[in-house]
Amino acid sequence: MTAVNRPYEGRAWIELDGSALRQNLSFFTERAHGKKVIPVLKANAYGYGETEIMSLLQDTETEMIACACIEEAVSLRENGWNRDILILGYTCPQDFDLLEQYDVTQTLPDHAYACRLNESGCECMVHIAVDTGMHRIGFSWEDPESILDVFAFDHLKVTGMFTHLCTSDKTENSDFTDMQIRRMEKTAEYIRKQGEDPGIIHISATYGILNYPRIKEDAVRLGIGMFGVLNDESDSRKYGAVLKPVLSLHARVISVRNLKQGEYAGYGKAYQAEKDMQIAAISIGYGDGLPRDLSMRGGYVLIHGQKAKLIGRICTDQALADVTGIAAEEGDTVTLIGKDGNEEITVGMWAEWEDTITIDVLTRLSARPARIIKNYS
Repeated sequence: MTAVNRPYEGRAWIELDGSALRQNLSFFTERAHGKKVIPVLKANAYGYGETEIMSLLQDTETEMIACACIEEAVSLRENGWNRDILILGYTCPQDFDLLEQYDVTQTLPDHAYACRLNESGCECMVHIAVDTGMHRIGFSWEDPESILDVFAFDHLKVTGMFTHLCTSDKTENSDFTDMQIRRMEKTAEYIRKQGEDPGIIHISATYGILNYPRIKEDAVRLGIGMFGVLNDESDSRKYGAVLKPVLSLHARVISVRNLKQGEYAGYGKAYQAEKDMQIAAISIGYGDGLPRDLSMRGGYVLIHGQKAKLIGRICTDQALADVTGIAAEEGDTVTLIGKDGNEEITVGMWAEWEDTITIDVLTRLSARPARIIKNYS
């Protein structure tokens, strides 16, 4: 983790705004109406940097964080997180001993897996996933007896149950989401009637918190919304008054040169100059997380508060931009995501250029760009 109060001088870097993250967390905490908030730091905290985001959460009242796999859980523990960790994904049997060693809670995706984990002798806490209609992982809600069976296992302690809503990002035609909620509530009620404590019930993720505040649950899982970003640009703008982007992405101008009309630039002669122009090489590429075809889909960057269109194919470590009319020179800061002057490039814009969702864009960001925390205290 790096915290600086002066401009960073590296080749490519991500700036993380600590105050924005705290503001977003506060908004969702209020929206959760007393339910516990479980921040999700999977996939390197959605590309933001798990160690950096974890450090920002240390000073909050967060009691549990979630991740996707044992490798992430071990990293979080070894970097100083001493509160609860929930693994939402699969842990291989050969790593069962790490669950006990690092004191983490494991999700049970089905009955067979629960049996195997119990038979390993590993003493660990578990959350039971319930399949209420997404058909990804989970015990079937229609077979509550198989869920009840886990409570009798010698080595597993059930401390929670959850499901995942697959259409909660939509409020129209909410019948399917309502059905999932009813199924989860019915399952939890059955377990309680049999005299067992299902532990904390969590159903909502980011969109569930926003769109279905009526859900009766003990906790919510907060993923991408914590970072001031939603699935697409329109959703992000809808909440722009209360959610603040945490991340900005920057690089440097490496070199500026002239390109004559008819000359080519980049691999495969993918770009040909239609007129005399100036182009700049930029110190970032798909090895840092840029989509290789971003330049072919209308992408641009900001230099001195002006738009500079990306041209040619993105390279592993570098990209090219049209800087005609911009007084660009070696060492200048290039903004790929974030604000520069009166202009701004958002993660949602990248997603539109790539015809995907913001999470896809963010999780491609590699570990190579330094993560710089601003407004740390």
